Amino acid sequence: LLRGLLDNRVPNNDFYKEVFMEIVGEKSRHSLQERLHLITSPVQVIWGKEDQVVDVSGAAVLQAALPNCQVELIENCGHSVSLERPRKSANLIMDFLSKKEVNGGNAKKLS
Repeated sequence: LLRGLLDNRVPNNDFYKEVFMEIVGEKSRHSLQERLHLITSPVQVIWGKEDQVVDVSGAAVLQAALPNCQVELIENCGHSVSLERPRKSANLIMDFLSKKEVNGGNAKKLS
């Protein structure tokens, strides 16, 4: 699995570096906060409690700013939630989409 991830990642490393530098640059530093008010659809945030890339406190910030936000914090999990806890994250996503479908939402629009 690791070999496959590396084989996929290494040829595109320059692109990933460029994206990272754009994200951490001054121009985009506050872009999410400035645009949160534009998000009107239900949002699910799945965050690893041991994330060492982006502090877990960001989940509470998103939940406070977005009225239709559901936050799930995963124990013993870092930044790469879908890689570290794939079954747990898949179940949380499916539960979220199922609830939206039952409550009159359209799961296809949310996926």
